[in-house]
Amino acid sequence: MGGAHERLERMGVRGDVVTPGYFEDAERTAAAIDSDGWLHTQDLAHRDEAGFYRIQGRIDDVINSGAEKLSLLEVDAVLLDHPKVADAATVGRAHDRFGEVPGAFVVMVDQVPRTLAKRTSTRVCVSRSRASSCMTRTA
Repeated sequence: MGGAHERLERMGVRGDVVTPGYFEDAERTAAAIDSDGWLHTQDLAHRDEAGFYRIQGRIDDVINSGAEKLSLLEVDAVLLDHPKVADAATVGRAHDRFGEVPGAFVVMVDQVPRTLAKRTSTRVCVSRSRASSCMTRTA
């Protein structure tokens, strides 16, 4: 993918094929579309030397957990690297103390009995490069 020298910027688009706004949500429309008609997406993009744009991530893939910025994509990568994980997706969850914490949806390679899952509280701590966090989930 990209190198450290690439400058990622929030992508903006406009034209006849761009939505006129969010259905019955003027506040959200005003936050996303400026007075010149540019829709400011949540995508982070880089323009390469040939003039092509590469979407590298999303603004909302990064959460503030306490005083730390956390990439949900990096947490996904750590989870997917585990041999017993078939698939994973991480989202930000509201938290009283930290503002947001990661919550992971994980598909294991082997099935876990439903009765066991309902009774089990799992705490997963992840620590690798910039992805450092704790997630608690009660099944």
